[in-house]
Amino acid sequence: MDIAQLNERISAFKAEMQRLAEKGDGRDLLAWTGEQLAAAAEELRRSAPDDRTAMALYVMYVSRPHISCLYDAGMPLDALATGLMVLMSCLVQKADPEQMPSGYVAYLQNLFVLATALAGNPQLLAADPDGHLGRIAAMLGTLEVATVEAMPGLPQQFLDTDAAIRAEINELAPSERTFDGLPVTATMALDIAADSISRLKSLGLEM
Repeated sequence: MDIAQLNERISAFKAEMQRLAEKGDGRDLLAWTGEQLAAAAEELRRSAPDDRTAMALYVMYVSRPHISCLYDAGMPLDALATGLMVLMSCLVQKADPEQMPSGYVAYLQNLFVLATALAGNPQLLAADPDGHLGRIAAMLGTLEVATVEAMPGLPQQFLDTDAAIRAEINELAPSERTFDGLPVTATMALDIAADSISRLKSLGLEM
């Protein structure tokens, strides 16, 4: 799948999503985006190596409205878990972040924003005495910073967002900017996502 085909699929997805949004009360949109995400993830799993970058970008694109639907439906843990699972799926299927730097970094930035929102939610914090949500946000933010450092030439808009994330991360204690006692690097993405999923399960997430 080349860029033109990718853009064509994204346009068709957006058009149908808009139609459902105008027609329904959100429930159809939640179900439909979930179905589309599952189908795209399966297509990624079956894709040829030359198609994996484009398919990974499509999976990430499709996942974002589904994540928003989950969050709006009062399922914030599921929303974050979905984003993390998409990240893991793309990496497990050998999609190369360096071949899609803007899309990959944007996805990490969005995950950090979502995790930070959950970590600041009073209701969720009341059920999180061990601070798992704060730890997830810290790991994702540190991962984003490390990834941007490893990917030169990103557009300015991503660098501006990175600067804001970096300012937040720099306020953390040094121990909070590590994973398993080691400085966070871009190559730790899969392990950090898996660890974050485990932390969400300890908060009651059912998968």
